[in-house]
This record gives sequence, C-alpha cells and structure tokens, in this order.
Amino acid sequence: MQLLGNKMYQTFDFLFQDIRDPVAVIGQDLQVKIYNIAAGKEFGDRIKVNKPLRLCKSQQDNMISFIADMKKPEKEICSCSFTDTVNNMDYLIEGIFQSSQEYFVLRFRNKKEVKQNRRVYPFPLSFEAIMNASPSGIIVTAKDGQIIKMNHVVEKLLGIPIAKLSGKSDQLLMRLFPEEKMETFHFFQLLSQHKLAEMTRKYCHPNGQIYYLEFSTHYNEELNSYVTILRDRSSQMKKELDLTHKDSLSTLGEMAASIAHEIRNPLTSLKGFTKLIEDAIHDDGKPYLDIIHSEIERMESILNEFLILSKPKNRSFHFVSISTIVEQIIEFMTPQANMNNVQITYECQNKEADCILGEEAEIKKVFINMIKNAIEVMKSGGHLRVSQKLTEHQQVKLTFQDEGCGMSKEVMEKVFTAFYTTKEQGTGLGLSHAYQTMKEHDGSIEVESEVGKGSAFHLYFPVYQFGKEEMEQNLTKPMTVHSWV
Repeated sequence: MQLLGNKMYQTFDFLFQDIRDPVAVIGQDLQVKIYNIAAGKEFGDRIKVNKPLRLCKSQQDNMISFIADMKKPEKEICSCSFTDTVNNMDYLIEGIFQSSQEYFVLRFRNKKEVKQNRRVYPFPLSFEAIMNASPSGIIVTAKDGQIIKMNHVVEKLLGIPIAKLSGKSDQLLMRLFPEEKMETFHFFQLLSQHKLAEMTRKYCHPNGQIYYLEFSTHYNEELNSYVTILRDRSSQMKKELDLTHKDSLSTLGEMAASIAHEIRNPLTSLKGFTKLIEDAIHDDGKPYLDIIHSEIERMESILNEFLILSKPKNRSFHFVSISTIVEQIIEFMTPQANMNNVQITYECQNKEADCILGEEAEIKKVFINMIKNAIEVMKSGGHLRVSQKLTEHQQVKLTFQDEGCGMSKEVMEKVFTAFYTTKEQGTGLGLSHAYQTMKEHDGSIEVESEVGKGSAFHLYFPVYQFGKEEMEQNLTKPMTVHSWV
C-alpha cells in the first residue's frame, strides 16, 4: 500500500485498507493517488500510484463523465455501472468528491453481491463510515480535548459504554492508567509539541483480563481534530515477554555451567576439611561449625539449582490429576504451615475433569514453591486459599491466594525474571522455574497483587477429557519429551 505525505491521506490510508471492496482515490487526471489492498488484488498491475488507471477507450470516457458528474454541487454520492473486460466483472462504482483536496474516492462493488444483498460495508465512504468498518479502535477528539466520536471497537477494548465516554475530556481515558501519570503526561506533551504521539499501556479490563493497549494519536488538519488509533497489542507483548524470559534463561544456563566449574571443587574441599576438624573443636566452637555446615549445604543447594538450568533434560510426561497432586503437596507442606501459623484450605470444582499431560515431579516443585512463598510472605501467619476450577476454555485454573504484604507494579513485572528476588536470602530462581515449567506444559502463570492486601498466582493447565476407564488407562502411560529447562 502506498502512502502520501499529506496527513489526511495517512489517516485515510490506515482506515480504508481493511475495507473488503476495492477502493481507490484518483485525481482529475485519473491518476491514482492511493488504493487499498483489495484494489491491488483485484486489478493487479493495472493500478499503480501516480499512474493513470489503465482503462480501455470506452471505459475511460465513462470514467471522465462520471468524475464530471461527481463534481456537481447538488451531487453528494454518485454511482455508475462499470464492466471490467479483463476480469470479466460487472461493478457498481460509487464515488464522492473531496473538494478541499481535489480528489475522488471510488468504491468498486461487485454487482452480483449487490443483487444478492450480501453484507457490504456502508457507503458513503466517509471518515465515519470507515471508522465503523475499522478493526481497530478509533477516537476523534476536538482540539480542546473533548471526545467527539469513537467506534464500537473502543467500547470493546476498554469495556466502557460509548455513552459514558462521548462528550467527555480525553483526560478521562488517561485516568484509566493512574499508575503511569508521568508517562501519560509525556504523551500529551509530545502531542502538544509535535502533533503526534504514541504509547502502549497495560490495562486491566473490567472483565478482569490484562491487556496491553497501544494509543497512536496525530492531529488531522482536514478534520481539525485529533485522531487516535487504539490497538490491542496483548499477544505481541506476551511474545516479547516470553522471548525476554527465554533469553535470560539461556544466559543463565551459560553462567550456571561456569559457576559449577569454579565453585564445585573448592566447595567440596571445604566440606571435607570441616568434617576432619569436627573432633578437634571444643564444645564452645561446635555451634560455629554447625553454621559452617549449614551454609555449605545452602551453597550446594543453590549450585544444584543453577546446574538444573545449565543442561537439557528428558521430560517423561504422564497423564496426571492436578487435584491429586495438590492434595499430596498440601499434606506435605501443612506441618511447615502450622509452624508459621498459616492455615491452608483447598476448594476444588470439577475434580473429575482435571487430567493433564505433565511431569509430576516438576509440577510438584512448582506447587511446593507456591506454598512456600506464601508462607514466607505471611510473617505473622494468615490464610492461604488454594482453589481449582475448570475454565470455559477447557483449562484447569489453580489459584494460590495469600494474605501477605502484596507486591507493587514494578515487582510484579519482574517477578518471573531469573535472579530477581525481594528476599534477603533468595536466589530468584523459584518463580523463574515455575514460569518455565508452565510453558513446557503448554500452560501459563499470571500474578495479581495489591500492596498490603496479598497476592494471587493463577496457574493454567490444558485439560484432557477422559471417561473413567480411559482415565485409569492413560494415567499410567508415559510420554517422553526432550526440552531445555
């Protein structure tokens, strides 16, 4: 698609490229100014920017007459019949004249579709008509910031009725991102200075889902208004975050191999010598020797975590029941929870439909880490609620809800990053391992939190539906998967 330098053309180009029918903008000399994707497919090399539309003599005469008819003041929308002898297609051409720019907008509609009353986009092909046909959200605001018009895509993306936004200040939209006031201020500052600004913001939809929305705004001279294009960038952002996480794990693997080589040998020597001097130490010194033993064991534990990330493993996947694993882990962790005055409750819905394909040992590590973290953040005790249900998308959703100190937005954005930790003696590998394990099981992990009110980790596993007999047969079948941890 070719773009012109004029801002009106830039806006028009973005809006009409998704129209199903061929659309072209031509000058009085029949030269093509701009055309959409459908026109390029329909007419091929016969339509090119800054070149006349290739027509036979009779077609050219009809087009000149049609253009002259469009320029008449009393004519707002014109139409005429057009036969394309190359494609052997009959078209109904509808057109309007833009006097301020001296160009003509032509839309080619297949006559057969018109007769069959098949769904077509509305005409006239005005800015408003294209707004309603656009797959992106479009917001038009006056120079003073008052919202003039928007399409229904905006209502869908924001989860706010158009009636509540129309006529309001565009500052109302920006209040949807209260935690990013400085970034929003910078956006408006750029818009004021350069008449053009872009930003992408994390948005919590009223339905509870997290979206990443991109705002692209520029001033349109012909409309004498600001036009904002609103797009959902959630899938792209998720891919970028996944890629960042994979890169960090790759770097971590290289570091782990080096650390293992450099530390393993001296650590083994230290451990051996401390055992040799146990008999030579008096009673007063034995507590210190116990501390040395304890710290060496802790160093070995951290080193082992690094080593897991430095080499590939063969995954042996089986069909397992999530509820069964959860019950086993809660039973295992309950003594530690009791010692820290933490109560664990488990509520399970659709227990008969929670079979997944996974590696039981790795899943158990994730669940143990979830409960262990929850106990640690509830320093004065509290309640850990574990809940399980089947989602409408056929996923097992497992939630670990604590009553701890909660997390800020900055911490939540980094919480699954390798080596990132807020604990004094943490390695920053627990949640990173959980994130990677969930990806390997074709699942996902999300976190929501509020400072002072606790955190909730949501784990999603794809579920496999079995009958009772089939379940018993498949729970014992292994499936080996080769993957990098």
